[in-house]
Amino acid sequence: MAVINPRVETPTSDVPFETHRFTDVKPKGTIDVYWLSDDGGLSILVPYLLSQSKFWSGTSLRVFAYGKAGEMGQEKVRMASLLHKFRIEFASVEIVVGLDGDPSPESLEDYMKYKPEEEGEVELDAKTKQYIRMGELLREKTTALTQLIVITLPVPRDSCPALKYMSWLEVMSNSLPPILMLRGNQQDALTFYC
Repeated sequence: MAVINPRVETPTSDVPFETHRFTDVKPKGTIDVYWLSDDGGLSILVPYLLSQSKFWSGTSLRVFAYGKAGEMGQEKVRMASLLHKFRIEFASVEIVVGLDGDPSPESLEDYMKYKPEEEGEVELDAKTKQYIRMGELLREKTTALTQLIVITLPVPRDSCPALKYMSWLEVMSNSLPPILMLRGNQQDALTFYC
């Protein structure tokens, strides 16, 4: 133990987190933005503003939007056009499909580690499966260059127990770079004029 403050002892080894993430070294790579629901544009505005700051200036935005398998090309063009209208600079736009699919058995097994005890052996509901699948997609799309992931925060409902909600957040963010989860209030944060 090293003594920095005479009243507080701090350990010198066995640091439980990666301290290199919080240094003064400017990140280089991408900020992955998952704009999967209309929240007024806050989910795209905040990462764009971050990328304009001095600290994050070495990063570019990769935007992921939800779409249907048969319309991926049209959706990609539509999203790129929308971002240009908002004057948001981006490196790429990708359309995410398969959110409605079933998660893999491995992911279901991993979720059981976080599952609240009171759920017991109950069949998983569609919402839980969707968040497990979302976590899979996040891990599939994340690259070594990803410095930050920005995703829409799931809406906490009164009917959803707190432990279940927290297990959703954990299964979505496990084994990933830092994640910023935020949610707008459906009021426009972005506007454009023709």
